[in-house]
Amino acid sequence: MKTTTSSTHPPTISLVRFVLLLASTTALACSEAAMTTSAENPATPTTATTQPSPTSGDGHAFVQLVAGDEHACGLRGDGSVACWGANDYRQASSPSGAFTEIAAGSSHSCGLKSDGGIVCWGTYESGNGPSTAYGPSGTFTRVCAGWNKTCGMRADGTISCAGDGWGGWQGLTAGGKFKEIACGFDPCGLRADGSIECWSDINGWHDFTDPGPFVHVYAGSAYACGLRPDGTAKCWVAPDNTDTGLGQPAAGAFVELSTGSGLACGRRADGTATCWGGSGDPAQPPIGAGPYAQIAAGQGFACGLLGDGTAACWGNNDKAETASRPGPFTSYDHSCGLRPDGTVYCWGAYYGAGSTPTDASFIQVSDGSAYSCGLRSDGTITCWGHDYGGVIHPPAGTFTQVAAGLAHACALQTDGTVVCWGDLSFGVGTAPNEKFVQISSGEWNTCGLHADGTVTCWGESSVPTPAGTFKQISVGTMQACGVRTDGTATCWGDTAVPVPSGTFTQVSAGFWTGCGIRGDGAAACWGDGRYGETSPPTGAFTHIAINEDWTCGLRPSGDVVCWGTVAIPDP
Repeated sequence: MKTTTSSTHPPTISLVRFVLLLASTTALACSEAAMTTSAENPATPTTATTQPSPTSGDGHAFVQLVAGDEHACGLRGDGSVACWGANDYRQASSPSGAFTEIAAGSSHSCGLKSDGGIVCWGTYESGNGPSTAYGPSGTFTRVCAGWNKTCGMRADGTISCAGDGWGGWQGLTAGGKFKEIACGFDPCGLRADGSIECWSDINGWHDFTDPGPFVHVYAGSAYACGLRPDGTAKCWVAPDNTDTGLGQPAAGAFVELSTGSGLACGRRADGTATCWGGSGDPAQPPIGAGPYAQIAAGQGFACGLLGDGTAACWGNNDKAETASRPGPFTSYDHSCGLRPDGTVYCWGAYYGAGSTPTDASFIQVSDGSAYSCGLRSDGTITCWGHDYGGVIHPPAGTFTQVAAGLAHACALQTDGTVVCWGDLSFGVGTAPNEKFVQISSGEWNTCGLHADGTVTCWGESSVPTPAGTFKQISVGTMQACGVRTDGTATCWGDTAVPVPSGTFTQVSAGFWTGCGIRGDGAAACWGDGRYGETSPPTGAFTHIAINEDWTCGLRPSGDVVCWGTVAIPDP
């Protein structure tokens, strides 16, 4: 329901509902080698485009990458941390300050400070209920994070853990000293004699010991791997884990492994990477990509650290796990960006129903709920994604703007009249026979802006037609917002909340929320904001779009920054 455009019409923005699931677990091996996660059985490499992750704008490159279930973090050379992807539990809301090492768990992240202390952000989510993530107290030389747990290893090889504590693992029933520790669904440790020992979080299901010898240990979601002295990998799968492919690592020698949630990857001496596991074909790095200096695997996605200190990610992108730095864009919607060359890049949950067109001929794009529509330079419309009631099958003809709603879409014809298609329940398809200069579609509503500044709305009764004149409008879920001709903003409808005073150049309507751009480019948001979607970062923006629980803003540089349950940090 928001619109991305490179035309002269003001962009229309509104709400989109996504069903986004956070699941499974991630692992991080804490060792004297790389600290990452994941791996699996190799399939034929894909030719998918690798999406670069954020890099520091002042030239500080990444020196370490880690991956959680649906988020990833990078440690920069200056000690700062940037995270991207899912932020449902604030796992991607990295704090300021300098760290020497980082770790990512299923829904939290942690960093090791120069004084040996551990700082965590995010949430432990389990049967005991959610709680703010925290690390063990004390002074440590290593940190690892897994499913609802964080562990630290001291200089003498002893270990302390903190977290949810199912099964009493906090007491580290294995005892003794280790060379390495890995936190997956269950903790595993590498002994001085090269043996690996894992102990269970729940009822002893995952307890085992392998005499090895091994040189490194890695733990994932109910499986673990060890790297032998000759570089070959050996993996074990817990009895209750049906993904047996995780126990069948790729052949050959590796210098590093990474074990995530249902995905494992290995990096070879030449810097190439291969992955295995997963219910289908595992996410493989693009053909010819790399070489990588380090790898990190999460839940269906992975990232590799390139020689220039940037990160390249591939695989699942439902929560922008691999879309952390896809720009620059000339404009964008809540999960699609329009590049200067006319190509479109999208991230978010499309439920596997179609792929984004790759040709360079778009001048505007608008996102609905798990689908998008784009306006081409010849005036025709192409839609892709989940087909709600035929919504990805636009009518023939030429148009000047397209606006995607929950399960319907509308387009502005060359004569200024409107045509709608898809699920036309609640009268949303009954567009008035009037002429408009801009339209915006929301959940079950569409509103149109006339040349004289007046607005007409149709569809479900929660969004009535407002009085007064406007310069720009945005329809969300059961509300709409607009910038009046005097620059002030207002929202109306069943979920509308008061808008801050002052003037705006553009607004976006969400669900009990809204955001706008001030004359100086600063973002201002209002409403519920329980997910952090109404807490924008400082700095200037040229466009803003609020979703149900996350918001993105377009910087003058063309970079997209997101906050709320999906995070894309500043470069």
